[in-house]
Amino acid sequence: MAPAFLLFFAIFYAIVSYSMAMVMKQALTQAAAEGARAAVKVDPLNYTSATSYENATRAVARARATESLSWLPADALATVLSGVAVSLTASGAVQVTITYNGYNVTPPLPILDLPIVGKVPDLPDKLVGQAVAQPG
Repeated sequence: MAPAFLLFFAIFYAIVSYSMAMVMKQALTQAAAEGARAAVKVDPLNYTSATSYENATRAVARARATESLSWLPADALATVLSGVAVSLTASGAVQVTITYNGYNVTPPLPILDLPIVGKVPDLPDKLVGQAVAQPG
């Protein structure tokens, strides 16, 4: 019965751990979408140069994405914010990419090293959320 329990526990723990990774990926995608939507609302007519408009757009997107992820613990938030990239296309679309590098180093649930089964779970190194918004 003990080996069966160990296998059942490993499968259950892997499901919960992978679910946390999926929730985090969805949160990154949602934050990227929030940032992109906020960035397309920036009016280019309020700026004297293209550079100042692009800087303002990036700042607004980053601020909105940060606000959307404010529920994360401080160390995870700092890691995620270092992976925020905002780019503007020639058509005026805003693309926001948020990367959580090192997710498998500091996951929300610890990685277990179980006998026979090995390490549970085998998490990805990075999680990426991406969104594009076109001004309408």
